[in-house]
Amino acid sequence: MSDHGKVVANEDDSIKVLGLSVRVYNALRRSRIDTLRELRDSLEQNEIWQIRNLGEKGVAEIEKKLASITVITSSPSPLGQTDVRFSARSENPVFIDLGPPQVPIHEVIKWQQALLAKQISAELLHPDVMIYGQTLGKLVEDKHIYDKDLYIALLNVLTSSVSVSDELEILLFSLSVRELSIIRRRHGFNRQTLESIAKEWDITRERVRQIENQGLSRLESVMASIPLVRIRSAIYFANDMNITFDDWSQRLLKTGLLGYWTEEKFASFAPVELMVAVCKLTGALESGIRFPESLNYILQLHSEGKPYTPAKALYLSESVRREESRLLQRHLQYSGAVSMDWLVEHESMSFNLSELQEILLAQEFFEVSDGWYMSMSKEYMPHSLHKSQVFHKTLFKMSAFCGPLTARDIMFGLEHALSKTDFPVPPVDVLSAILKNYGYSNENDRWFWDGSIIEGLNSGEKVILRTIIDNNQVAHHSVLAKAFIDSPMSFASLHSTLRRSPLFDNFEKGLYKLRGESSNYDGIERARSKVARIPVNLEVNRDTYGNIVIGANLGTLAIGNGTIMSDKLPNLEGEWNYSWDNEEISITVTKNEIRGLSKAIKHLGCEYGDRIKLTFNTWRRTVTVYLQEDDE
Repeated sequence: MSDHGKVVANEDDSIKVLGLSVRVYNALRRSRIDTLRELRDSLEQNEIWQIRNLGEKGVAEIEKKLASITVITSSPSPLGQTDVRFSARSENPVFIDLGPPQVPIHEVIKWQQALLAKQISAELLHPDVMIYGQTLGKLVEDKHIYDKDLYIALLNVLTSSVSVSDELEILLFSLSVRELSIIRRRHGFNRQTLESIAKEWDITRERVRQIENQGLSRLESVMASIPLVRIRSAIYFANDMNITFDDWSQRLLKTGLLGYWTEEKFASFAPVELMVAVCKLTGALESGIRFPESLNYILQLHSEGKPYTPAKALYLSESVRREESRLLQRHLQYSGAVSMDWLVEHESMSFNLSELQEILLAQEFFEVSDGWYMSMSKEYMPHSLHKSQVFHKTLFKMSAFCGPLTARDIMFGLEHALSKTDFPVPPVDVLSAILKNYGYSNENDRWFWDGSIIEGLNSGEKVILRTIIDNNQVAHHSVLAKAFIDSPMSFASLHSTLRRSPLFDNFEKGLYKLRGESSNYDGIERARSKVARIPVNLEVNRDTYGNIVIGANLGTLAIGNGTIMSDKLPNLEGEWNYSWDNEEISITVTKNEIRGLSKAIKHLGCEYGDRIKLTFNTWRRTVTVYLQEDDE
């Protein structure tokens, strides 16, 4: 401001400093009147009356606005700058010859710096924007207030533009709507190929490329002459890994930095998208604007339909190692959801809790309950099962053979299915929420899958299920053992199946039933009455040759596993050789067990309840095994 209260402006300043109405401003711009000098010349030569859509009211408005400011008359120099004569080191105030009254140059610069500081504070400008070789923040804080170059630099910033939309209009003014549309389609949020644009507009791919290159050529010449401080500020405000696309765009809108279109041909374009498209198109130019990494991330997230996800989430997600990604995937496949606490504590995971939350957010996970997260991605849904989907396959099997189950029963079933892994099982309340999100049906607090099921039983499950059904829904472990001995299955597979199958419930010591089935008193008593316990009846003697002879009855453990257990064994600990028909095996004796008898029992054709004799030769460390006949 000058001493008499008028705004001081340079004659090379934009006519925007006048604050004209939109109609008058657009009329002047269409007539290529951009500066105060050109406007003054048009008035003096009476050419202004020939401007279309201006009229007497428009001219009167212009004259009134001009009368309210003081215009500095500049003399062209080789650099196109104002010819201001003063001494930068003078202790006395230096004045520009404005005519009365005179304005000290240092006061003008102070005013310029104060105005820009306010714009920085209001987030209309970013202090880190580079302008004339240094940042805008340093220009505002520069103490050389008698420096001619500082005055010119500040003046150019203040008069260059008022918003991002304003700069885009200046930058793209010479481009046609068709060129603008192609630039937006090729480099905007939803990028299109040359082929798709050519097909839509019924032109060739080469013609689309030519139009795009024409636009780039025009932009290249204009960008070098405009500081673009508003666009550069908008880009700088996205330099934050914690920012989301929605945060960024709303920030530009609320602060007023984004601005509004004044030219009709831009009306159909979103300012943010057009700004992004222009920056991407011109990024390779020397005067082009490079995106910070965070802006690239939020633009990618926005294109994926995740404008509320911060850039950090995608950054962390891309840094996940292969073994960490596999651990996360397998946890989801086995447990139906992932436990944040379990993942953080796992030795293969290198991220902390907050970082993991960001990663899961980027991968479209959401919190179900109590630190458990799940994904609605198609590859994890029940209708797209893969052999690795242990969670759904387990629930399908229980739904097919056990019927509807409570969440607690399902939890116990999952514990069996995951017994050979270290993946945790969701607690009951979390499991109910997981089942609901996956689309499982619920009636009377019992869950089931109301879709197609192709899950079958393995061989061990078939033997156990058949035995339980044959024994009125409840079977004792010894009965199941006898069933496995009589089947082609190995005895060891009985315990493996009981431990891993989700179908069977060990509801009381040694008693098994189908999970979810109720057991009554009669069924339990029948199961107990069928327990066939054959006592070992261990007998130890010495024969006439000094050998130790042991007699024992064969129960289910001996027939199935080749082991005789007794706390009455003599001191025979160690390895003993047993041979027959040119075959030789090793039989192990411990304090309470004789192990490794399976081949010997099979060779002798022993059956459940038979009695055998084992003769141990302590000199040769050999043992012979005989089937004791009834008449022996």
